[in-house]
Amino acid sequence: MSKINRNGMKLISKGFAYTKERGPNTLGKVTWKCEYTTKCTGRGYSKGFEPPFTLTVVHKNPGPDFTRHQVLQSNIEIKNRAEISRDKPRTIIEETNKQISLDAVMKLPNYDASRAKIKRARSNKAGAGKEFGDLSKIEIKDELKSTYRNEKFLWGDSGADDPERILVFTTKENLKLMDKHRDWFCDGTFDISPTLFTQLYSIHVIINNKDFPVLYAFLRNKNQDTYVKLLQALAFVKSEDVIKGFNLIKKKKSKKVRVVPRFPICTWNLYDRIINCQPRTTNAVEAWHNALSSDEKNHLKINELVEKFNLLYNLEVPEVGDIEENVLQKMD
Repeated sequence: MSKINRNGMKLISKGFAYTKERGPNTLGKVTWKCEYTTKCTGRGYSKGFEPPFTLTVVHKNPGPDFTRHQVLQSNIEIKNRAEISRDKPRTIIEETNKQISLDAVMKLPNYDASRAKIKRARSNKAGAGKEFGDLSKIEIKDELKSTYRNEKFLWGDSGADDPERILVFTTKENLKLMDKHRDWFCDGTFDISPTLFTQLYSIHVIINNKDFPVLYAFLRNKNQDTYVKLLQALAFVKSEDVIKGFNLIKKKKSKKVRVVPRFPICTWNLYDRIINCQPRTTNAVEAWHNALSSDEKNHLKINELVEKFNLLYNLEVPEVGDIEENVLQKMD
């Protein structure tokens, strides 16, 4: 049995395809009719949407087609891949059909028809539609405010009346990960950020040497660190020796008073991280942003990006669970 669209089902039995005619009734009986209704009167029924299928009216024309199931599955897979990936239509079609039989290939829709199917599937996605004209008009679709696992996903919104509006997306489970794994890695990307925002900002955690994004935010501005070169020069000095090192650098200057740094030494000094073999850069996060940008077109619509976050989270949940379980087993 195959789901052909949101409301439609097709049943395949002994080379014949059937569409639902009515049901289920109070007894759970579902009546099916041959998909070639104008040519054939074949009918049958099932109890609910599970086998077995019982034929009640024999088919007249045409005869059985034992490749029909492969053709239907190809159509379903093409639509599914169109919704969850940004692959080109030709790539989706070729990857989907490379393992089906030659007889089934001969009965597939032509390339233009399949490409049109992909376009329709993408235009019907939750994230599709016109982009918002200003910040106050932004509205995240209801189906995107929660994850596919029915968890709250739209975690924060500074409001439609905020000229510097911020939208934050995360989950309770991801916040637990942030609490458990205290090393957070942050970075922003600009190419795919919606036009109303300057950047897409993300926070990541490292679990068993694997990078996982745990929070996404749309931000209206970007921060520039004016002390990058100085911090690079001081990066490998012990935190407690930074004052001594700073005074050594400045000893020939007339100014004898050490200025308190804008940020506490412990927040930017890397000595302890090096000693403890902890990550010292955001290279993994930058690579993640680069991969995301290369997979997507520039300046995605807001709801398109939110749907992308949702898909990523849905894929990462089981992977995070497996990694943490393996770590616990090794500890035992």
